[in-house]
Amino acid sequence: MLTIYLSKLQLNGLKEVDSSTYKIITIGVVSFVIGYFIVLVFSKLAKNNNNKCNRYVYNTKVITIFAFCCIIFYLPLFAQSFVELIRGGSFESIRYTNRFESTANTGIYNLISYFIIQPFSSCLELIAPIDFWFGKRDRKLFFTTMILIFIRMISDAGRTPFVNFMIYMVLCYCIVKGNKQKTKQEKRYNRIILSLFLVFALFVILYISISRSSSGLSRQLYFYFAMAPVLLNYWISLPESLSFGLASFNGFIFTVLYFLTNITGTTYPNHFQNVYDLIAATDSTWIPIASGGVTANAYVSLFWFFYNDGGFAGIIIYSLIYGMLVTTVLFKINNLSNIRFIALYLLLMQGLIFSFIRFPFAKAQYCITFIIILILIHKESDVKI
Repeated sequence: MLTIYLSKLQLNGLKEVDSSTYKIITIGVVSFVIGYFIVLVFSKLAKNNNNKCNRYVYNTKVITIFAFCCIIFYLPLFAQSFVELIRGGSFESIRYTNRFESTANTGIYNLISYFIIQPFSSCLELIAPIDFWFGKRDRKLFFTTMILIFIRMISDAGRTPFVNFMIYMVLCYCIVKGNKQKTKQEKRYNRIILSLFLVFALFVILYISISRSSSGLSRQLYFYFAMAPVLLNYWISLPESLSFGLASFNGFIFTVLYFLTNITGTTYPNHFQNVYDLIAATDSTWIPIASGGVTANAYVSLFWFFYNDGGFAGIIIYSLIYGMLVTTVLFKINNLSNIRFIALYLLLMQGLIFSFIRFPFAKAQYCITFIIILILIHKESDVKI
């Protein structure tokens, strides 16, 4: 709804959007909220008297080893980018260089990066905050994760890993804040820690944003949060071709088909290939969004995927299911010992926060991260609460 408001302001020459596009976004948001209330009502009606629950754990040593492996993988690119910064380069030039050099990497490099390193790095971004707020505050795990995030930020001038880490820290704090077992002194200490971290985080993000932008930062931020309706308006105006779930859940489907086709030596099914190419086009095609030749890509929002899968019916059904999914996991985190649901909730919230860009489950990296969490955070035993 914020994107609708900002888009309607049409600042900095932002293009006008059809009312039907705003209608699609509104219907999707309302359906998502209805999904929340459906789960809320059923959770109140279902009385569960079973106090038995599962306690979930993770091996910090194993996870720290994975973190070191990720660091080693990113070190060559980090060294290259770091040298460029020392020589007077900017994060904008690093971003521009990496955008074109990434296409020159070998197939095996891209395979390891996309299906192993990136998902594990994403897992570390949320497991470290969980360990900090709910676990033993393992220093090696926390600082190794911070080093990995720093290396990734320098390597490709990306802010996403650090922004995600900041989101997870805040969300974990909000969950801990509601814990009645915490003393006033502990709660005051946690507030101080979070406040200091947020000051540091905002400074880092602001510095990188300024260094990456050759134009005004406020103008850039406005386009970030206002251009999604413009790009959604463009892509839904193309000839309609329903993909019936292939778009929204492309991340899972692509991962399975990728390995199947490479093992068997076959090709992708034609309909899937068409959907995959269309999704790739939303990332690679730069569309004019404002006067002065301003172009943008990718920001089609989750509603384009829903619309592509089922038209207006897809918007309603998929938004409703998405709202029910996020709410179901939300209600599961009342038990703070169930850190698996806390981890899944953090990942779902990250996807929801950035849903004005795309539907997260359309990305293989996000889906693999989802699966890795289920593996790394495993059940210890049944305990009585």
